[in-house]
Amino acid sequence: MRKNIWKKMLVCGLSACLLAGCGGAGKQAGNSASSGTAETSQASGSTSETGNDTSESGTSSEENSGKDASSSGETASDDSSSSENSASSEKTGQDASENGAEETATPEPTAKPVTQKSRAKKGKEIYDDNTRTIQCLGLKEYKKLGEKETLDKPADGNVFLVLFLKVYNMNEEEDLYIHEKYVSAKVDGKNVEHTFLRNYPNGYGSIFKNIDPNGSAEGFIVWEVPKNWKKLVVNFSEFGLLGGKNLKISATRKDLAEPKKPSNI
Repeated sequence: MRKNIWKKMLVCGLSACLLAGCGGAGKQAGNSASSGTAETSQASGSTSETGNDTSESGTSSEENSGKDASSSGETASDDSSSSENSASSEKTGQDASENGAEETATPEPTAKPVTQKSRAKKGKEIYDDNTRTIQCLGLKEYKKLGEKETLDKPADGNVFLVLFLKVYNMNEEEDLYIHEKYVSAKVDGKNVEHTFLRNYPNGYGSIFKNIDPNGSAEGFIVWEVPKNWKKLVVNFSEFGLLGGKNLKISATRKDLAEPKKPSNI
């Protein structure tokens, strides 16, 4: 009977020990599980925070990238605007330069020469300026000049009208040349060209010649005109081009006068 009691007590002790051991292990396992859960939760939280950080970082990076891109766009726009402004400035400068060149190439207007008007009166000084004077020596009609081979004869119904002049060159250094292309004339309102003669009317030669400094020359200009002409108007523009005055000589049939003999004969 005592043996049975001891057996029961031993079985109960072993059972208690086993139960105690299993409970501790379960508690430890539970603690371990709780710890694992907590760690997992913490890890999850950390991961979540990391994700949030990554998301924020990504958002920040995108915002920064957007800002950088915007800044780059603004910079590019500014550069483009600067280029356009620079190009516009260069064009404006070029236009101004061209306008300046055009303004520089445009000559200043010069004053129109004064015209001195005179009548072809024998012995009268019909022109004067600082370096030149002209004297009328006479005005004469010729139906013909010369003989045979040297004959000068106008067309039927015409006459030679000859104006005799004496020109003084008072310039002490420069020659004066009386050029035919600067002389024009009208008879009764119609243009008439001067002509040339093989003969020397009253001993005079042509006035279209060179005159030495401080010298003088005598000569004639001749036109073939209708025999019933009424008015002759002669224009000299050469002196006006030389800084003097233009000369306008007018004559009518009343001004016809025999010239004196030339001084060089």
